[in-house]
Amino acid sequence: MAYALLGFVALLFGLALSGTQQRVKRLESRLATLERRLDEETPPTPRYDGATPHTTSPRDTVPTPLSHAQLAEIDAQLRQDRLIMAIKLYREYTGVGLKEAKEAVEKLRDTR
Repeated sequence: MAYALLGFVALLFGLALSGTQQRVKRLESRLATLERRLDEETPPTPRYDGATPHTTSPRDTVPTPLSHAQLAEIDAQLRQDRLIMAIKLYREYTGVGLKEAKEAVEKLRDTR
């Protein structure tokens, strides 16, 4: 009788174990499907190569022309020897980079 009970418990344990293994296989299959779908939908992350992340440089942009009022404001800053503020305003008004703005404002300063 003890052997029969032990055999019955082993049978139940085996059935439970095989059911668990089947669930694990189904879950692994579903996980693999989800991973494939995710790989298909997600573009690969670009590797950082040390270059700046910007697609255009300030030199690629066309500067916005200055109005007479904007030019007068920059000139007023230059008359007060506020070169940095004049460069900042020039960049704000035209959208150019720091180097180009500095060169342009220094040229304005030297020609006045």
